Amino acid sequence: MRIRTWRCKDKTAYQRRIEPLLPAFLTADCAQQIRPALREALHYTTQGAEGEVVIRLYQSEGDLRLTFSGSGAAYPVEAVRDYLLSISEHESLGQLYWRKCAVRMRMERRAYSICEMLAIAEYVVLDVDVRKVELVFRFPPRGLARRSLCALAPYLFLERNGAIF
Repeated sequence: MRIRTWRCKDKTAYQRRIEPLLPAFLTADCAQQIRPALREALHYTTQGAEGEVVIRLYQSEGDLRLTFSGSGAAYPVEAVRDYLLSISEHESLGQLYWRKCAVRMRMERRAYSICEMLAIAEYVVLDVDVRKVELVFRFPPRGLARRSLCALAPYLFLERNGAIF
């Protein structure tokens, strides 16, 4: 298992210092595919907060796990998850392509960021107590067919004190 840790203060530092290093861990195509999810994770952890973000990369044989830890107060992620689950259970909205659903529902930025991460990652874990996002990717990518919100929502997990629910 390879483990790597970086620290950055903002999006610009991330794009200049860390993003160019991704092809060292992945193929260029894979790095390009996961880049939007990583940018959303960075945005989620830095939005409205001062301080740096710690990014940890764990790479094993068939998967890659990236953890973004910010220094701000936690978001009400339980409420956001409940909001996404309620939309996904709706007959017509849950079956729509998630971006169309986001436009139709005028989804808030935080929920949109979570959906963007879910559309690319195998699954996403958000910490309830601190501003932390964990993204897990499987390689080679299987071309996830999860396009609707009802297909994305079950892959969003929350973590509290090390327990995932």
